[in-house]
Amino acid sequence: MRVLLFTRSLDAGGAERQLVLLAKSLHSRGVPVAVMVYYGSGPFRSDLDEAGVPVLDLKKSGRWDFAAFGLRTIEAIRKYRPDVIYTFIGAHLVASALWLLIGRPPIFWGVRASQKDMSKYDSFIRTAHRLSIAMSRFARGIICNSNAGRDYIESIGYKNKNIKIISNGIDTARFRSDPNKRLSQRNYWSLKDHSPLIGVVARIDIVKDHSSFIKAAARVLNEHPNARFVCVGDGDPELLMSLKNESIQLGLSDKLIWAGHSNNPVADYSALDVLVLPSMTEGFPNVVVEAMTCGLPVVATDVGDCRRIVGDCGWIVPPKNPEALAATISEAIYALPTWSAERSRKRIQENFSVDAMVDQTLSVLDAAVKP
Repeated sequence: MRVLLFTRSLDAGGAERQLVLLAKSLHSRGVPVAVMVYYGSGPFRSDLDEAGVPVLDLKKSGRWDFAAFGLRTIEAIRKYRPDVIYTFIGAHLVASALWLLIGRPPIFWGVRASQKDMSKYDSFIRTAHRLSIAMSRFARGIICNSNAGRDYIESIGYKNKNIKIISNGIDTARFRSDPNKRLSQRNYWSLKDHSPLIGVVARIDIVKDHSSFIKAAARVLNEHPNARFVCVGDGDPELLMSLKNESIQLGLSDKLIWAGHSNNPVADYSALDVLVLPSMTEGFPNVVVEAMTCGLPVVATDVGDCRRIVGDCGWIVPPKNPEALAATISEAIYALPTWSAERSRKRIQENFSVDAMVDQTLSVLDAAVKP
């Protein structure tokens, strides 16, 4: 079975990381796999190149590059001759439209979003969203990485009855707390090792609700004046400027670090003492699983599958509630001296392994290829 994974980009993000992990795992098992991408550059491109996974770069020139891009996509598919195509973020409509033209191979959509507020997006994205609902009937099946994702697409009217849930897999060999990386990263951020460090690792996007985290941080300092905070990730520059101004107004100028994009998440997690996910919406948040694999206590909002992931290895709070978030972060800080990092790590190893994700994915794809 020749598998083609199709996505928009190889930028830093949870969905992209899962695609790369799946591609590398399939390749290591001897399954012929390639990754087709609108834009061939991005932080994760080197991971695929180093693993020997072919990357089919469609060299899309921009949003309005339609005709030539479509022809290049058809040519790439015909040249690679996949038995099945598994699409990720941004590629569902293109793959299904081409399937209507050439009639093969079967297409599976990978859906990782839940509860999107489309009013926050431009007309192009909103139109694509409506088309996705209409075109969903032409996919052979839809693979969601969370129960929340399945519930969401069913609620907005997706017309596909073959929906499977396959949880993300985490590379537990890679994600492991490292004392040396902890020290070097905290030194880089000019932090003392005894200061409890509470962090958000997420792109700068309105749905991640950094604002609630900032408000909570200001409250936490009243009870834990030696606490420090960090936001790792980049994104919307206007929103970032607004958030920085808000943090200054709340007196966090020398208490909160804006770390920007990071290529070394293990160092970031190693440096933290508590991971916070303040999002207003999620599906299956990789950051929570990665942090738990590194042994961190997690404070997450009750969105997506967070409650299922965290279990008894952290705290769940209501979204958009800085007061509750602050109280729970404070509770997590008090719990640090007796926290069992191994228990958090064990929960992920037992429930969200890479092997389980790959086995389940192969089973679903293989069933579509067999006569």
